[in-house]
Amino acid sequence: MSDADLEDEFAAGIRQAADITTPPSSTVLVARGLKRGKQLRRRRNAGIAVVAALAVGGVGFTAQLLTGGSDDGTVSSPASGGTSVTTKKDGKPGTEQQNGTISGEKVAALVKAELLRIEGLGADTKVTVPYSRGTKVDDSSPGNPFAMLVYDDGGGKASMTVDFTRQSPGELAEGGTFTCPDKSLVKFDSCTVEHLPGGARAMLYQGYEYGDSRPGPRRWEVTYSKADGTTVHVSSLNSVEEKGSVTRPGPPLDLKQLKALALSKAWAPVLAELNAPAADPGSSERAPEYSPNDITRTLASLLPKSLEIVRRSDGGVAVDDGRGVAILDATVSPPGELFGEKDDASRYTDTLPDGTKMVVYQGPGEKGGKGVNRWFVDVVRPNGRRVAIQLHNSSAQWKPATRPDMPLTIDQLKDMTLSPKWQSLKLS
Repeated sequence: MSDADLEDEFAAGIRQAADITTPPSSTVLVARGLKRGKQLRRRRNAGIAVVAALAVGGVGFTAQLLTGGSDDGTVSSPASGGTSVTTKKDGKPGTEQQNGTISGEKVAALVKAELLRIEGLGADTKVTVPYSRGTKVDDSSPGNPFAMLVYDDGGGKASMTVDFTRQSPGELAEGGTFTCPDKSLVKFDSCTVEHLPGGARAMLYQGYEYGDSRPGPRRWEVTYSKADGTTVHVSSLNSVEEKGSVTRPGPPLDLKQLKALALSKAWAPVLAELNAPAADPGSSERAPEYSPNDITRTLASLLPKSLEIVRRSDGGVAVDDGRGVAILDATVSPPGELFGEKDDASRYTDTLPDGTKMVVYQGPGEKGGKGVNRWFVDVVRPNGRRVAIQLHNSSAQWKPATRPDMPLTIDQLKDMTLSPKWQSLKLS
């Protein structure tokens, strides 16, 4: 399975949700996956599931992060006309269970009032909050406080989310929340990380709901985290639903305004009531993995000297032989951690004399780039170690082809994937 496959499967998980929790940052999800060697399936092994489709007057809001929730949550309707979701008393391990005093209605009112204070908003701006959650304990589904908003300034309605979380020390140390995506894999316009006083950080991102060439809404996000892990994430679309029709040229607030909202001191009461993150089933004994830098170095060492490396990324390189740029990226998983479920082994159609299993794919690319082809060789050694390398004839999977052919033959790609050099990688 390629990184593109993994990204699509992970995104599909977001869309297939069932419970109501905290809205996610699609940027964060992609960035963390790339930072950790693109081992996206480890999120599932660590108990991370993705959730939610909410109907708002016939309009679906999709997606938020959950670690081990269930379908037994209830929804109540406050007098404001929106929906307030409060926090379960006995959340399962892995859920972001809160135990505070702030109701969903108060979070909704706070977010609405603070948004309307943002400099530059029109006097006729209308904000409704169809869904919100506070920190107050009740017999409903567990999760972090958040508010989902519909913004209307007369130029087209748009959705926004503001959510509040506390990152664990491990997440802070890993830094994945503040890692910009790889532009060869994800389509976006800009991404910057700012280091602020007191150890705080902010990531400002302008991208798209679909990280490839498909048309769809634009997504602009700001994520702000303090040294203690308390985090505010603000996102905005130029549509009313995540996968819906575009309603205006761009999201209603620019990055400066979104940053002002994320850094507002008005959130202090909510952030103060955030519990430390619940135990992550995979955090205390994190599965060892191969360093993306080591994977990149090994991949580069296997290239013929006729190819010039013009760019490096976590687990990948861009090369040029004078006929145009192409990109390669590699995925390596430890013995005993075959990607996918048990029946995934059946897709390895060839067995070599030493017992190595192999599958080879040659066909069109999967991210919509015009004229892009994808070659993919995936092997599993007898000891269970998996190595997969894919090659595209473009500078990014979602961009048009930069050359008509590949800079390597399929036999060269097989030889690279089967190289004994991969066996010398060390787990960390």
